[in-house]
Amino acid sequence: MGDVCTETFLFLGPFKSKEEQMNCKSYIDTSFFKVLLYYGKGTMHVNKDVFSLLPLVDFSHPWTDEMLYEKYGLDKDEIAFIESMIRPME
Repeated sequence: MGDVCTETFLFLGPFKSKEEQMNCKSYIDTSFFKVLLYYGKGTMHVNKDVFSLLPLVDFSHPWTDEMLYEKYGLDKDEIAFIESMIRPME
């Protein structure tokens, strides 16, 4: 009672371990994830529908862009496009 919740705050999980949580974070930190999130948006509002383009991956290990590019068979032009769209995190 007395709580307010909007779709802005989305719940990720549950996870079986801290390791799975950190592996999910490694996925979220990839340019692959960010570009698909960007194209799923359409507006500045982020809700659960925005994540429709994002594949669910196995969180038993950490992810890198290179691993995701290989997993989904991206070619060099697709990789170049993703990397041109997303600035590296500093």
